[in-house]
Amino acid sequence: MAALNDAGAVASQYRDETRLETRRAVWQPYAGTPGPHDLAADAVRATRPRRILEVGCGTGGFAQRLAAENPATAVVATDRSPRLVELAAKRGVDAAVADVQHLPFGDAELDVVVAMWMLYHVPDLDLALHEVRRVLRPGGVFVAVTNGEDHLAQLLAEAGGGPMITQFSSENGGEVLARHFDEVRRDDVATRAVFESHAEARAYLATFDEVLAERLPTYQGPREYAGATSVFRAVAGRLGAEAGCCSACVHAKLNETRRGTVYLRCTRAGWDDRLNRYPRLPVLHCVGFNPADPDDHGLNSNDPLRPAAEREPPVIRADLPVGLRRPSTSCATA
Repeated sequence: MAALNDAGAVASQYRDETRLETRRAVWQPYAGTPGPHDLAADAVRATRPRRILEVGCGTGGFAQRLAAENPATAVVATDRSPRLVELAAKRGVDAAVADVQHLPFGDAELDVVVAMWMLYHVPDLDLALHEVRRVLRPGGVFVAVTNGEDHLAQLLAEAGGGPMITQFSSENGGEVLARHFDEVRRDDVATRAVFESHAEARAYLATFDEVLAERLPTYQGPREYAGATSVFRAVAGRLGAEAGCCSACVHAKLNETRRGTVYLRCTRAGWDDRLNRYPRLPVLHCVGFNPADPDDHGLNSNDPLRPAAEREPPVIRADLPVGLRRPSTSCATA
């Protein structure tokens, strides 16, 4: 079996929907228990997003659900497989062929990004997560679903195989996400696969390993095997928010470095620890900040500490190059 993140193997695996649908068909929820799709949808809905992106959307079923449950939200879905994008579009989803390692979106453009059982397929996982963080607004949420090492362990063992160790699993996903996000939460979900016959179980295994499928001993009647699935929720941090002042100045991007994006900072918020290696970068004051006034704590009409109804709409200058855009008449909040 080729590595799960081998680009050629992944392209072959998802050239059409056949293998994906064979695997999807066997999963059934436990009665009265929310499944991973439910937890992921709840995490998205809780953010009250305006723009959602699903990467690795498959045939578009989950993106279609997100659009239905968030009717005032723009939902976009991408996948590397032209055939799967075609099927997603037939569901009425705004879908396009795109690679999560090179997302065709601007900085801080999205409120939520969703990745359902796909991060273990990405050739360069850190590059992909850097891209996800880049396109999320400060405070935006990344929802990722994956499986653990115990996923279908009994079935794999019966076929003579071992646990599936991947680059993004229940066990290591938190550590991986923590390299790019400031707050990571994991919720484990009980899942089950129900096979009506030996032939169905064998067909499932054959979608990713024909040798295992051949080795599965014959049995009679239906069988059920436990899965192991986790839903991760990662929050894109707000540079400067630790000081309790203006977090809006993160929109004033200065340039890209080898370690990621470096931003102009509000002096009232103080330096973020992650930017200490760049002490000579210029900084910005919040508009209206008076350093001579001891009662001026840097709060302005768009400060996140103010009620949302009292904030002004964001104003970003579009006449500057992307690397030098700054808030104009007011700091822009996410």
